[in-house]
Amino acid sequence: AGIYVSELGTALLVTGTISFFAVLVLIYANSLNKVDLERKRAEFILRRYQEQLEAILANTGAVIYIYDVDGTSMLVNKQFEKVFRKSSSEVLGKKIHEISDSRFAKNIQESHYRVIQGRMPVVVEEEIQEDDGLHAFISNKFPIFDENGIPYAIGAISTDITDMKRMHEELKE
Repeated sequence: AGIYVSELGTALLVTGTISFFAVLVLIYANSLNKVDLERKRAEFILRRYQEQLEAILANTGAVIYIYDVDGTSMLVNKQFEKVFRKSSSEVLGKKIHEISDSRFAKNIQESHYRVIQGRMPVVVEEEIQEDDGLHAFISNKFPIFDENGIPYAIGAISTDITDMKRMHEELKE
């Protein structure tokens, strides 16, 4: 009779251990499922934000760009391509003096330097030679910081104010 009790005890111990680990696996699988759902939700939100930003970049009339602190182009929008008559593939990874005349490049670099040194946004008026003449832009430039609070890039949103300036001059006359 003692043999059966010993075998039964072993069987119950093995069954209990298996049941315990099965419950642990189910709990862990449920936790992983929750984490995976949260990750998918975060990816969806991130994808939505990216789509919204891409829509803004593609459809705004403003010139938008980002240059790193060394003056290398990181991002340009469609309006930038139109104004400078260069595709993004011709611009990205290039320095400002490689895509525009030296006087304009020097002015851009000076304003970028002010943004980085001041670690604050600046507003500047800039002129760009286009096919139909000289155009005036009001540019809002701002530092972009890394996770340690160190500026690694300069972003800019530039709006063509040529027509407004012409109307202002006409009104003055």
